[in-house]
Amino acid sequence: MKPLPKLLSKTKIMRGFRCLKAIYLTIHRPELEPAVGPEQQAVFDIGNKVGEVARTYFPGGVLVDNKPWDFGGSLKRTRELLKEGTEFIYEAAFDYKGCYARADILKYSKATNRWTLYEVKSSTKVKSEHLEDVGLQAWIIANSGIQLEKICVLHLNPECRFPDLKNLFVEVDVTDRLRENYREITPKLNAIFGAIRNPAPPETDIGPHCSLNRACEFKSVCFAERNIPEVSIFDIPRLGDKVWDFYRKGQLELKDIDTSDLNVVQKRMVEAHVSGKAFVDKKAVKNAIKSWEYPLVYLDFETINPPIPCYPGCAPYQQVPFQFSVHIQEVPGGELEHKEFLHDSASDPREL
Repeated sequence: MKPLPKLLSKTKIMRGFRCLKAIYLTIHRPELEPAVGPEQQAVFDIGNKVGEVARTYFPGGVLVDNKPWDFGGSLKRTRELLKEGTEFIYEAAFDYKGCYARADILKYSKATNRWTLYEVKSSTKVKSEHLEDVGLQAWIIANSGIQLEKICVLHLNPECRFPDLKNLFVEVDVTDRLRENYREITPKLNAIFGAIRNPAPPETDIGPHCSLNRACEFKSVCFAERNIPEVSIFDIPRLGDKVWDFYRKGQLELKDIDTSDLNVVQKRMVEAHVSGKAFVDKKAVKNAIKSWEYPLVYLDFETINPPIPCYPGCAPYQQVPFQFSVHIQEVPGGELEHKEFLHDSASDPREL
C-alpha cells in the first residue's frame, strides 16, 4: 500500500465525490489510469486559455506561478500576497484538513476586508457540477481563515460577438446556492479519506456514475472486472438509463435482452449483431437515389469553434469552416471532378 499524500487536490477530491473506488485507484494504482489523450488535453487547454483571458478583466493582479506540484511553495506565496492586501490574486492556493485548492481569481475589498472568489468556467452556462466544484473550493478557502464576501462563477457569454469582447464573461453569484453543498462536504470527505486508508479498494459496482459528465478514467478497469463483453448492452445507441435495468438483471449480451422497449434504430442494431447480418434498407436506398438530380455534389468540410471568438460577428464556440473537399459528378457514370480548399493562416477563413 502506497503512503498517502499529505494533501489531496480539488481535482482528486471531486473524483472521489463521484466514486470512492476511483479515488482509491488514483492514489494506490495510478498506473491503471490511461495517459491523457489529445481530446482531453484539448479540453484542458481550452480551460487554461479561458482562465488566462479572464484575468485580463481583473487587471493588475499577481499570479501565484509556482509549479503545479509545488503545493508548499504555492501556499507560502499566497500567504504573502494575502498579508500584503493584494487586490487581485490569480491561482491563490489554500489547504484545510488535507484538502488543497487553487482559486482562479480572488478580489480583495478594503472596504469590507473580505474577498470575492471567482471560479472561471469555459462553458456558456453554470452547470450543476460547477456548483459542487466551486462549493468545495470555497469550503477549503473559508475554513483556511479567509473571509469570503461573495462566490461567483464566470462563464462565457453566448451573446458576446467579436470584436466587442467587453461582455465576454457572465458573472453569476452562487453564494446562496452553495449553502446546501457545504453540509454535504464533511461526510463526503470522511468517506474519501476512509476509503484511501484501507488496504483494499472499496466494493463499488459500476453504474451511471461511471459516465457522469464525462467517462471515468478507470471505466475500462471496472468494466473488465465485471466481465462486460466486447460488444454488449453498453453499445446500444442512446439507451440512457435503460442500460442499467439490463445490467441489474445480469443481461449483458445483446442476444439475452428483450428488445420490445427499444426504438426502431436500437432494435436494428441488436438484430444485426445477433444475426450477424448487416441491415440494408434497399428500398429506401433505391428511392433516395431516384430522387437525386445531376450534377451530384459530394461535399465534406471541417470547422473550428474557438471558445474565445476571434472573427467578426462570431460568438464563443461558433463553428467556423476552414477546409472543404468537394467531388462533382455531372452525369450518371461520369468522372468525378475534385476541388478543395484549406485555409492555412490566422486570417478569417470565411473570406475567400
